[in-house]
Amino acid sequence: MNWRTATSYDATLAIVAGLKISNNRYELQNKLHDSSFSVDGATGKIQFSKSGDRINNNIFLIKVQQKPGTDKYEFVPIQP
Repeated sequence: MNWRTATSYDATLAIVAGLKISNNRYELQNKLHDSSFSVDGATGKIQFSKSGDRINNNIFLIKVQQKPGTDKYEFVPIQP
C-alpha cells in the first residue's frame, strides 16, 4: 500500500459522490469545486478549492486493516 493507492481511492470516492449529484462532466467539475462539497476518504476529508487544488491535503501514512469480526477491510491512518 502506498500514497498512490490511497489518493486514487480518494479520487474515486470524490468522483462517485459528485456523479450522484451531477448529470454531466461540466456539472461534476462545478460540484467538486463547490465549497459545500466534501467526502471522507482514506486520507481524510476531501474538498477542493475553486482552482481545483485539494484543500488541507496533509500527507501521512495509512495501512489496510481488516474490520474486526468481518471479512471487510478499511484504510487506517498510522499515528506518528
